[in-house]
Amino acid sequence: MKIISLRLKNINSLKGEWKIDFSTPEFVNNGLFAITGVTGAGKSTLLDAICLALYHETPRLKVSETENELMTRHTFESLAEVEFEVKGELYRSFWSQSRAMGIGGGKLQPAKVALVKVTATEQEFVNKTLADNSQEKLKLISQISGLNFSRFTKSMLLAQGGFSAFLEASANQRAELLEELTGTEIYGEISRQVFEETRNQTVQLNLLHARAEGVQLLDSEKVDQLKIQKETLQKQSNSLQQQKASFKRQKEWVEKCLEKKRGLESAQNALAKAQQEKLDCHAELDALILDIPAQKIQPFFEQRQKCLQKKKEKLKCVDEKIKQVKLLDNEELLLQESQADLSSAYGEHQKLQKETDDLIFNKILPLDSSIEQVDQQWKEQAQQIKPLQQTLKEEQKQEKLLSIRLDKYKLELEKIHQWLTNHAWQGFEEKLPIWKQIFVQRNNLVQSTREINDKKKNVTQLLDEQKILLDKLSGELQETQDIKTESELLSQLLEDKRSSLLQNQTESDLRAQYDSWKKKYSLVEALRAIWPQFLKATNEKENIRENEVKYKSILVEKDRQLEACEKQYIKQSDKAKKLKVALDQQRFITDLSSYRKKLLPGDECPLCGAHEHPKIDQYQKINVASHRQELLDIEALLKQLKEQETSLKLNCEALRFKIQQSSQQQQDISLLISGFKQRWDDGISTLKLNIQLHQIDEFNEWIEQDKQKEIELTGLLEQLDQLTQEMANNRQRSDQAASNFDQVQQTKLQADQQYEYFQQQIDDLQQQNDHQSNQLTQLESDLSENLRVYQLSLPELSNQSEWLAKQEVCAHQFVEYQKQKSTLQDKYDKFFQRKQLLQVSLSEKDKIFNQQLQQLKKSQSQLQQLKKNRFSLFGDKNPKQEKLQLEEAGSHLLFDLQQMSLKLQAHQKKLGMVNGECSQLQQSVDTASERLNVAATNLQYQLNQSQLSDVDQFQQALLSDVDRQQFQQLKVSLELTIEKANIGIEQAQKAYRDVLKLQLSDLNLTGVLQKLLDIQEQFHQIQDQSSEIKYALDYDSENREKQKDLFESIDVQKKQLKNWSQLNDLIGSAKGDKFRKFAQGFALDHLIWLANQQLDKLHARYQLQRKPNEALSLEVQDTWLGDVARDIKTLSGGESFLVSLALALALSDLVSHKTRIDSLFLDEGFGTLDAETLEIALNALDNLNASGKMIGVISHVEALKERIPLQIEVRKENGLGYSQLAEEYRVNS
Repeated sequence: MKIISLRLKNINSLKGEWKIDFSTPEFVNNGLFAITGVTGAGKSTLLDAICLALYHETPRLKVSETENELMTRHTFESLAEVEFEVKGELYRSFWSQSRAMGIGGGKLQPAKVALVKVTATEQEFVNKTLADNSQEKLKLISQISGLNFSRFTKSMLLAQGGFSAFLEASANQRAELLEELTGTEIYGEISRQVFEETRNQTVQLNLLHARAEGVQLLDSEKVDQLKIQKETLQKQSNSLQQQKASFKRQKEWVEKCLEKKRGLESAQNALAKAQQEKLDCHAELDALILDIPAQKIQPFFEQRQKCLQKKKEKLKCVDEKIKQVKLLDNEELLLQESQADLSSAYGEHQKLQKETDDLIFNKILPLDSSIEQVDQQWKEQAQQIKPLQQTLKEEQKQEKLLSIRLDKYKLELEKIHQWLTNHAWQGFEEKLPIWKQIFVQRNNLVQSTREINDKKKNVTQLLDEQKILLDKLSGELQETQDIKTESELLSQLLEDKRSSLLQNQTESDLRAQYDSWKKKYSLVEALRAIWPQFLKATNEKENIRENEVKYKSILVEKDRQLEACEKQYIKQSDKAKKLKVALDQQRFITDLSSYRKKLLPGDECPLCGAHEHPKIDQYQKINVASHRQELLDIEALLKQLKEQETSLKLNCEALRFKIQQSSQQQQDISLLISGFKQRWDDGISTLKLNIQLHQIDEFNEWIEQDKQKEIELTGLLEQLDQLTQEMANNRQRSDQAASNFDQVQQTKLQADQQYEYFQQQIDDLQQQNDHQSNQLTQLESDLSENLRVYQLSLPELSNQSEWLAKQEVCAHQFVEYQKQKSTLQDKYDKFFQRKQLLQVSLSEKDKIFNQQLQQLKKSQSQLQQLKKNRFSLFGDKNPKQEKLQLEEAGSHLLFDLQQMSLKLQAHQKKLGMVNGECSQLQQSVDTASERLNVAATNLQYQLNQSQLSDVDQFQQALLSDVDRQQFQQLKVSLELTIEKANIGIEQAQKAYRDVLKLQLSDLNLTGVLQKLLDIQEQFHQIQDQSSEIKYALDYDSENREKQKDLFESIDVQKKQLKNWSQLNDLIGSAKGDKFRKFAQGFALDHLIWLANQQLDKLHARYQLQRKPNEALSLEVQDTWLGDVARDIKTLSGGESFLVSLALALALSDLVSHKTRIDSLFLDEGFGTLDAETLEIALNALDNLNASGKMIGVISHVEALKERIPLQIEVRKENGLGYSQLAEEYRVNS
């Protein structure tokens, strides 16, 4: 990965937009460059911008949607953009953030990000956006470059304080750091997973043991006894099945007899119903008989109706003609009145026309002639005055323009005179070159003083830092001594506390007690789980028993209701039969009566041949309507009883099924409760207790007491573990304090020497500063005296150039103003003379204009008076037009009068024609009346010949075609229904006799059902007993299989636990440390090899190696001292920097296993090096540069600046808190 360019805007102290292109020839030819500037100028800001563009964060400052410490103060937007190259592909990474409303105090807006792939074609660069949201962009950059933010800041960009991070880390911190850099976190995770899996396997084995111990089995004698009982019950069940089949056949025969009997009754009911329907329809049948004569009379009735309709139509026409005659009479009267009105209006118009002609000729025409003459005179006068008025306006306009121009010239002359009076600068131009040279000398002195002050400030800062370091080291020495003393006292206190906790016991004894309780705990939990199951089963059994008793009582009541229903159904059926017979007899007698009425006196009866029927008088006629209603009520009741009987039978069957199901459920639950009791007794005996299952409160009390003991034991063991850990930590702390004391003491000695060196530098710089300040003061004093002659003051240093330019402009302006004054004075005199001549000419012309204007006003007044007199006589009307209008109106009135006369004549003619039509219509009405009388006579003759007495009776008897067809179909349908009912009765009687011949049982349906219920109850009892025995045998068989499977699972689990335990002993640990340290040891060996290669280039004296007895600890081999091994804490500041730099470069190479690192940025770290070590470090960087890497170094060390020719200087602006780069890096908007 190689950085190609960097663009930033308003980042930290770098205000404005800047761009550094690392692909330019100066960076390509000089791969090593320095970023220089005073402390606080913003050198590290360039590295912050690179991190921000790539990863949206920096090693130093925070950036988020609510907080942005990087945005330059008082600005409202910032951005960072980096172009980088990976494997020949060019990418552009962009980040920006702004504030709302474009103001510095606005709310921060969400950042905008983008990752673009740049592809070069022959004509241009093509940009393809790969990501435009934060998460996707960070993921793509990590995939493309192989570097996340952490790896990037440890491989390409080594920030301040990052050099020695790896060197000073502990073993666990080094392992975590190596994991993060190499992406090998899996080893620590494997170690933790192995530890967790071993613990899970142990718990699983304990659970299997507890489950195997909890399985209860029956003995062999009990099993044999249950099998014999099962065979006996099976034989009894077979016998009951045979009896049940016999009674089922009897039940089916009895139900079939009842069904056939009900079929016969149904057929009889159908016949009675058909006969009743025929009686109910006698009105329709009688209407069908009367319709026959009515159809014969219908044509005569229709003929009479047609004649009647024609007569009505003729009468209606006569009435309409009479109304039309009356209307025409009224219209004639109105026309006559209109003719008279028109004649009167025409006479008045003739009178008005004569009066208007006299007025026009005598008065209006003379007035119009006078007005025309006066108007012509006024126009001539107005035409004469107009040129004079135009001339006056033009000359007045010229006078006004001359006045304005004179005022302008006068104002400009006064302004120039005032400026020349205030600036008496004769000889001012000759002084400006001298002042310019003095300003250059002043600027050089100030710049020299500023550089000395900057140097002094930097050294003072270093002195302050060194002083802080000395104070810190002194504190660390005292703190280390205090820690050592405190550790010894704490060690004694912890040992005493451990002895008091054990109380003459060993820790192994306590752990054995805890393991014993853990084994017992699984059995206790299993027993606790039995009680709620036992209680639930007992309650469920009691509920089922209560429901069974309730179902049996309901079944007895339902059987009683069913028997009562059957008896009532038979009783009501008999009653309905009797009613049907009575109704049939009455209908038959009624039919005979209609025949008797048709017999004439002395005729024989066609049925019996008798002349008299004496018993008819003795017969008591029944109420057919009440009998028929009673029969309908009984039939509805029978239907309801039948439905009730069916419902009761279904309810009884459902209740018997529920009772059978309840018995089966009680047997199952009894077996389940027995199993619970057996498991309880076995578990209690294992725990060596004497508690029954119903004594659950006592068992819970015992559990609480036992759990309290376990809590106390657990707390004691936790305290012991904590004490053991504290003692180990205290020992490690004491050893660390002793080692730190020697290291801090040597570091303090070196810091004292460095402090004295910085103090001497400050004194030298102060002397130089005083000398420069005196020279600058004298120079400014002399210059101020010269400027005071021209009423000028000495400008600020930053404004010298602007001040000189301003004074040059003023000197040139002084000469120009003198020339302008002479020119303006000449122009003013010339225009003043022209104005005086123009004023004389205006006075003479104005006098002539006023005289002509008076004559014009006089003519205008005379014209207005004439027009007023004419308007009072005739208005503004035109005489010719008014005369024409009157003549035209007279013509119109004459024409309207002639038209009205013609219209009146036409109306009178139309009235005569309507009177003639009315006479003809009256004759046709008389003819229609004669025809109507003939049709009425024919209709009455036909009515007299039929059974119908009048027209009303005829209309009632006549049926419509639809009713006639419907009544005929009804008659045929009734006859067919009666015939079918008779056939149905014969078939039902034959079927009922055939079923009765079988005679399969002497019992009724209730007796047969009772027998079936008794057998069913005995069968269910046997089934319940068989189910209990089967459940017990099956449960015992399942338990035996379960126990066998558990023993097999225990063997398999033991093998698995053995394998996991061996693996856990090798690499397992709760935090993953064991395998992590082992695996990262290989990565550390590779890192040490890479670092030693860098040390060979930096300084051949030192080599890194691992400590023999510590996993990830480092030490340094000093080849100049006979390869002696030194702890890294004994290294001096310069030695520590060299080793840290070698490790940092090695880490960069280690991280680049996915991507080649072609750019490297080092931030500070060179300040503690002496001249020789600094030279060595720079040589090493030159070697890296020769290998093709582009290296940027940030430092304020002077020797480093002199050694590296290519530099990016960050300059700090005075007093503003802003910095800037060279102008070549500025982006002009």
